[in-house]
Amino acid sequence: MTAITVVAVGMSAVAQNVNIPDAVFKNYLLNNPAINTNGDDEIQESEAAAFTGTISYNGQSSTPINDLTGIEAFTALTRLVVPNNKLDSLDLSANTALTYLDCSYNVHSYTDDEDFDNEYSYDIGMNTLIINNCIALDTLICSGNGLDSLNISANTALTYLDCSNNINHSTWFGTGEFLGYQSSESYHPTLHSLEMGGATALTYLNCSGNQLHSLDISANTALVYVDCSENGGYSYSDYGGGSFGGDGSSSNYSSTLTAINTNGVTALTYLDCSGNALDSLNVSTNTGLTYLNCSNNRGHHVHEYYEYGGGEYDEYVEYYTPHLLVLNIKNGNNTLLSSFNAQQNDYLGCIKVDDVIYAQSNWSENVDPTANFSEEDCPEYEDIAVSVATQNNVPPEITTDMGTLQMVATVTPEAFTQQANWSIVPVTGVASVSQSGLVTALESGTVYVKATSAISPTKADSMLITISNQISVSVSTENNVPPQITVDHGTLQMTATVLPEDVNQQVIWSVAQDYDIMIFGDASISEDGLVTALEDGDGELYVIAESVLNPARRDTMLISISNQSSGIDDHKPSANNLFSLYPNPNNGRFIIEGPVSGRGNYNLSISNVLGQKVYSQTEQVNDDKLHVEIVAGSLTPGMYFLEIVREGKRMAIKQFVVK
Repeated sequence: MTAITVVAVGMSAVAQNVNIPDAVFKNYLLNNPAINTNGDDEIQESEAAAFTGTISYNGQSSTPINDLTGIEAFTALTRLVVPNNKLDSLDLSANTALTYLDCSYNVHSYTDDEDFDNEYSYDIGMNTLIINNCIALDTLICSGNGLDSLNISANTALTYLDCSNNINHSTWFGTGEFLGYQSSESYHPTLHSLEMGGATALTYLNCSGNQLHSLDISANTALVYVDCSENGGYSYSDYGGGSFGGDGSSSNYSSTLTAINTNGVTALTYLDCSGNALDSLNVSTNTGLTYLNCSNNRGHHVHEYYEYGGGEYDEYVEYYTPHLLVLNIKNGNNTLLSSFNAQQNDYLGCIKVDDVIYAQSNWSENVDPTANFSEEDCPEYEDIAVSVATQNNVPPEITTDMGTLQMVATVTPEAFTQQANWSIVPVTGVASVSQSGLVTALESGTVYVKATSAISPTKADSMLITISNQISVSVSTENNVPPQITVDHGTLQMTATVLPEDVNQQVIWSVAQDYDIMIFGDASISEDGLVTALEDGDGELYVIAESVLNPARRDTMLISISNQSSGIDDHKPSANNLFSLYPNPNNGRFIIEGPVSGRGNYNLSISNVLGQKVYSQTEQVNDDKLHVEIVAGSLTPGMYFLEIVREGKRMAIKQFVVK
């Protein structure tokens, strides 16, 4: 009998390893015995697929993870907690069992300092998150990243969402002789799109600090808590320590969220929509509301701060663009609303409520003084109208030189702010108008004066104004010869024409230097306009003619002087010892200093751009330097001129700005 030997060859199955290129992530997995069940140096696909627990790694207290490649093998994973790492993107399409995800504050930071005088720093957040297959997801925390859009419509089991503060951050620091140091800091929100129509189980939503333009939660009827505050960008700059002579800072905030729809969300108890640019808000169907903060819907904010002279001169400027006009909180349950804030909404005129008496008793301190409570419908934004008239309905004309005419603007309905922005539309004449509606004539002819609603730029009205009898002065050289003196102690005859022709033609002549733009020639001028060059008078200077009828009516001509001989006892200021005026800009309080040619009384006067003198003082100088503090009081913002005169001779004119 022949024996047959059967040899069995065992086929050993080769286990497949998961590709995990990030060493930090791989090391974490290998050191987790619940995942690395065989204790070897790789994670097998079978080990990953069998794991149903939590992967939790916080990069704040350890070396951050840069790449989560390999996570797709954990198909039964239920919780993923990876905040404060450095992920650029996260694709969880294969992790369909996931119920909890925290991937917040995944940010890359880097610095560029190759330029010696400038240093740039950037914080760039994770920009991609794919979770559309995670239908079991209950909680999502993806705040503090750089996502530009988020779609949770497929996440029908989601109850909690925090996607706040998706912002990229940058800073710059530089140095220079003029400003000393400069720095700027910018926050650029990235999340501008949030789709969540299918997430009907959602009860908590925080989408604050992003760049959303609108928010519709009407399909998310289970929502209890919503924070959509401060959607917009922010920047800040700081400077000081240079030859500018002071320190300063400015900040700029621009809101983007202009509309929110909460219709039918009856479960909603908490709503914070402050710091946005909402034009209107209607929460009349949110019958369970106990907390509402819709304050500071001002849209665009600018804050500026200036400090000069070691803190001796400080100035703070703030301006903004109010938005919220109409608020409807009449939901039949106003007595439940225990916390309500609608302050810092300067144009909010009407708030619709359940009961006016109750609202006045409980909320008067929670709204601006301009706001009124009403049980009836508030007027609509589209109803705004503007009408312009003269004060007391006097004729729309100005018949005296540089005369004025007070205009009034009426904005309807009365619930809206009466504030209007005034402007001039010239036709054949010229005029100016203040923001209080006071028109000042400048040249004869006609102009339209226009008032535009401060809250609706498309709503405006205008009136035609007739201007007559305005004086004008024009300066020229006699026979129109070139405006120059080229011989030693030479002369140049000037002429002045005053219109209308039937008014006094007499003018007052003077000459002026302007050290700001290196105009410091020297000459004298007679009463009839004859300019005579003086010793060492080379340079340029202004010849000025002022009407005796109105000194504000003036004209100037720049003339050049050359080839003048030098004097022995000359103390005329040069380009190296010019007058200084600081701070500039200022608030009407400043220092003027510089070398002078003799002791005596110096008159310092301030004029506006119309030539109207608004301030004057006289200083006694007992040495060769003028150093005076000017406190001119409250000056309207704009451009002004400081004139320095000694013994009837104008020594300098300094230009400055009041902010």
